[in-house]
Amino acid sequence: MINKIKQWLVKNINSKYLELLTGKVISISKTPVKGSAVSDLFPLRIEDGWNTFFELLNYYQILNPEEQNIINGAVEIKFYDICGIFLKTHKIKNSARLKHTLNLKEIANENGINHDGVFAVFHQKETPWISEQNSFLAERGYIGFENRNLGNIKSFIHGNLDAISQSKKGKESLLGNTSFFNKEYHLQLDLSYNFSYELFWVNPSKKLQLFKIVESRHTKNKLTVFEIPSKGIKSLLIVKNKNQENTKIIIKSKLYMARPVVFKYMENSFDVFHG
Repeated sequence: MINKIKQWLVKNINSKYLELLTGKVISISKTPVKGSAVSDLFPLRIEDGWNTFFELLNYYQILNPEEQNIINGAVEIKFYDICGIFLKTHKIKNSARLKHTLNLKEIANENGINHDGVFAVFHQKETPWISEQNSFLAERGYIGFENRNLGNIKSFIHGNLDAISQSKKGKESLLGNTSFFNKEYHLQLDLSYNFSYELFWVNPSKKLQLFKIVESRHTKNKLTVFEIPSKGIKSLLIVKNKNQENTKIIIKSKLYMARPVVFKYMENSFDVFHG
C-alpha cells in the first residue's frame, strides 16, 4: 500500500514540490503516459570530421526469445538542432538481427541535416504486456563516435537517462525534473592537465536552464555561465593547463543530475565517457 502511494505521488505531483515537503530528491525524471515510448536525448556530432553511430537493438526478439513469428517494429529517429528545435523524423524498420549499427551522419545528411545537434530513438511497436506492468520500453542504448583525424577507433558510451517520451498519438513530453534550488554536480574525476577535454550537456527539461560551470584549480577558479534551451545541447572546451594543474569541475543548475558527456582528446586518439 505504501509503495502504491509513493508511485502515485511521483506520477502526479511535481518532484520539486515533493522535495519541499520531504527535503529529499524523489525522482530525477517524470513518469511518462502509459504506453509511451521513451528515449534519451543523445548528442549528435557530424561536423569537423566527426561521425555518430547508434547500436539499435531488436528488443522484441531479446524479450521474446522463444517467439518464432515476431514482426519487427518501426523505429523513429527524431533530430533536433543545438537549440532543441525539431528538424526531421526518419523512420526505419528494425532489423531482423539482434543488433544493427546505424550511421547517423548518413541518415542526417539524407534528411538535409549537416550540423551537430541532438537525436532521440523511439520504438513504435506496441508492447501491451510491458504497459500492463506499468513499465516502458526506454532507449538508452550505445552511441559510438568516430573522428578519423584522431585515429580509426570508435569510442562508445551508453545513454544517460530517460529524457523524452512519445505517446501513441505522437505527443512529446520532456521527462527531466528540476528543483526550486540550485544543485551541484561534481564531475566524478579530475581532468588531467596534459589533455584537453570537451564536456557536452543536454537539457531534458521543458524549460530553458541556466548552467554555471566552475573550473577549480589550485591557484585559481574559472566560472563559465550559459543557458541551454529545452532539448538543446551545449559544450565547453577545456584545454591543456600550462601550469600543470588538474581541474575539478563543479556544475551548478536546477537539474537534479546535470551529468555531462565528456570527450578526452589525446594526440592521436580520443575517449568518451560519462562525467
